[in-house]
Amino acid sequence: MNVRPHALLGTSALAAVRAQCESAVATWCRDWGVDASAFTVTCQRAWEQPAAPAWRGSLQSGAETMWLGWDNELRGALQRLLFPPDRQVGPHAGVAAMAAAGASAALDALAAVLGRALLDNEVPFAGDAADVSPALRQQASGAVLVEIRLERHACRCLLDYASVQRLAGSAAATAAPLAAVDLRDLLGGQPVRLAVTAGSANVGLGSLLSLAPGDVIRLDTLADEPLAVTGPDGATLLRGYLGTCQQQLALDIVAGDQSSGVAA
Repeated sequence: MNVRPHALLGTSALAAVRAQCESAVATWCRDWGVDASAFTVTCQRAWEQPAAPAWRGSLQSGAETMWLGWDNELRGALQRLLFPPDRQVGPHAGVAAMAAAGASAALDALAAVLGRALLDNEVPFAGDAADVSPALRQQASGAVLVEIRLERHACRCLLDYASVQRLAGSAAATAAPLAAVDLRDLLGGQPVRLAVTAGSANVGLGSLLSLAPGDVIRLDTLADEPLAVTGPDGATLLRGYLGTCQQQLALDIVAGDQSSGVAA
C-alpha cells in the first residue's frame, strides 16, 4: 500500500520556515555588502504554486532534500546590485567580465548559505538538472516553496516535508493518527450502480441499416456462460446467470466467484 504525508501546514509553520530563510539572506547580504531591503522573501505551500519553476539542482542531508532554481535573468540583477553602472565613467576593458564573474560567485554563495541554513548541509551546491517528484506538488504534501525576490526575478527553494518538520519544530507537529474505521459500516449504505454485460457483436454498417423486426444478432457470449457484473469503473465484480424475480429480470450470482475480491 502506497502512503504519503497529509500535512496541511498552518501559517505558524510557514512563518518559521520564512524566518530561517530571511536570516540566511540577511547573512549573505552582510557578507557581500548589499542592502537586505532589496530582497523580499515569501513562503507558501508547494501545492499552492500553479507553475513548476525550472530547478537547477538539489541538496540532500540524510532523508531531507532541498531543490534550488532561479530565473535566467537573476544573475544580471545581482550584477547590477553588486556593481551598479557608473554613467560618468565607461567600463574599462575586462571590468564587465569581472562583474559577471562576481555575480556568479555571489549566486553560488547564496545557494551555499541557503543549503547551510535550511538543510544544515555543507556540501557545495552543484548546478545539475534536478527532477522533483510530482507528489511534492499534490494537495497537503507538506512541502514548502520559498521565493527570494530581487526586482522581478527570484531564487526558489523547494523543501520536502522532512525539512519543514525540522525547521518549523512544534509549529509543524503532526496530528494524532485517526482511529481505525470499519469501511463496511461506513460505506455499507451507499448506493452503487452495477451493470450486467450480456455480450457484444460486430455488425457491418450495411447489415445494421437493413435490420428488421425478427432478425437475430448473435452475441459473442455463449448461452451457458455466466454474465459479468461490472462496477462504476468498469471492473468485473461478480458473475451470474440471468433469471427472473417478482416479474423482473434478475441475476443468479455464481457461488464462490471472486472476480475482483467481492465474495459471492
